[in-house]
Amino acid sequence: MSRHSSHFFQISAFFFFYFALIGVYVIFLPKILQNYGYTPTQIGIIFSIAPLMRFITPFLFLRHFALNRRVLHLALLTMLATVALFYLTIDTFLMFAFTNILYGISSGLVLPYIETYALEVLRKEYYGRSRLYGSIGFIFVALLLAKLLENAVIGLHAIALTIFGSVFFAWRLSSDRAHFEAA
Repeated sequence: MSRHSSHFFQISAFFFFYFALIGVYVIFLPKILQNYGYTPTQIGIIFSIAPLMRFITPFLFLRHFALNRRVLHLALLTMLATVALFYLTIDTFLMFAFTNILYGISSGLVLPYIETYALEVLRKEYYGRSRLYGSIGFIFVALLLAKLLENAVIGLHAIALTIFGSVFFAWRLSSDRAHFEAA
């Protein structure tokens, strides 16, 4: 496999899992939370936390922190920690809200890193093709989970699987030291 095709595959796989994760979160998290007894207001609050954090985080980090490989790895490790925290805190609104804050911050840091990397190493046409796999991941999850989501735990498993896939491929991409400087 050539260096270009290896980059293309890994970036595409990251986009597949990352946007599949967004699909699980956006489409199925409200139903999962309803199954756990959350009120509509609580669901609305939880549902708004991660997107808000993903929006705010890059601005805070650009102002106060260097965007480097170490920060990316910390964000990826935080995403991994949220897998366990999703299972452990879902029964308690405030704890689950905190977990979603951590998830929102970490995912808000990871995507810009990989986007920047993809734009640097892939030509414009290949970048668009690579992003297409993100759409495929989102659609795949929407269709698959619609058939399989018989109980809330399956949704949590889907969140875990898509986080693991996202972290795995982002970590592999970060090994390209020419683009991800250690600091």
